[in-house]
Amino acid sequence: MQIATQPPYYKRADFLFALALGPLLWGALGMWWPVGDISWPLRAPMQYFALSLIYPLLEEFVFRGGIQVELNARSWARWRWGPLRGSNFITSCIFALAHVVLRGDLALGLVFFPSLVFGYFRDREDSWVPAFWLHSFYNAGFVLLFYN
Repeated sequence: MQIATQPPYYKRADFLFALALGPLLWGALGMWWPVGDISWPLRAPMQYFALSLIYPLLEEFVFRGGIQVELNARSWARWRWGPLRGSNFITSCIFALAHVVLRGDLALGLVFFPSLVFGYFRDREDSWVPAFWLHSFYNAGFVLLFYN
């Protein structure tokens, strides 16, 4: 008897759909926010590297690998709403609030919604690594287009 195995997360339809949401979101944001000078990473490659790789790595390690894991261990945070856990909602609220407070821009509260996606994959895969790769991809496109 063969045991059916799941394909790795990066080959599954839900992860590929989440990747496709990035460019769709950037296009939608481009209707309200002007696209900036997309050559800026050539002038500041280390800043682009930090914003698209280092910050997502640190944030996912702390938020999905730390806070969300700790909340998952608490019975009061295990409630579900569809595929999303309470721990994901709480972590996403903290994540969004941290962005608003640290950057002083209410628009950064919009990171709440991508955070739910990151948290979904953290719970689905029992790892923060898929959340990191999504976060890094989302940041790479967003900061390229809108960060000036």
